[in-house]
Amino acid sequence: MSKTRLEAFNDAVIAIIMTILVLELKPVTDLSWHGLWDIRTELLSYLFSFFLMAVTWNNHHHMFQVIGKINGAILWANTNLLLWLSLFPFATTIVDSHWMSPFAEQLYVLLYFLYNIAWLILRLLLVKQNPKSKQILGHKDLITCGITIMIFGLTFLYPPLGVIGCFLNTLQWVIPYRKVERKFNH
Repeated sequence: MSKTRLEAFNDAVIAIIMTILVLELKPVTDLSWHGLWDIRTELLSYLFSFFLMAVTWNNHHHMFQVIGKINGAILWANTNLLLWLSLFPFATTIVDSHWMSPFAEQLYVLLYFLYNIAWLILRLLLVKQNPKSKQILGHKDLITCGITIMIFGLTFLYPPLGVIGCFLNTLQWVIPYRKVERKFNH
């Protein structure tokens, strides 16, 4: 299988997940600014999850720019990544309804952690199959996993720090792999 086929599959699945996220939003019952304010936590958790999907799509695209070959292990690792991504609408809906619940926030952070572990596994397998990409792809995912463990602990102190912490942790991925950018811009 060519890597472009896997990338196209990812594009489709992530687009579907993004669509499911928006379909989970409840409509405003009070058609006013006050009504919109009443669903602020739902909107925030939706925006955070949508942002995560967009950052994932962007970085997945960059990561696959530097690799030449894929194998069966990479296909399974990519499928594992999509599994955890596909559960975000579920976790987001739970957080929507229970913004201050330690369980809801911890579930979201745990899912975010498993998603990051899946990303780490995918990167490691890609580097194993494409050794020249090792220096380009770096280890940002290890930092992300470490910060996520701290975020999980913070949810015991103040539950909304779960989703907010995951959002802030994801900000480091807004600028994709810098070495990939440099390689393809020069």
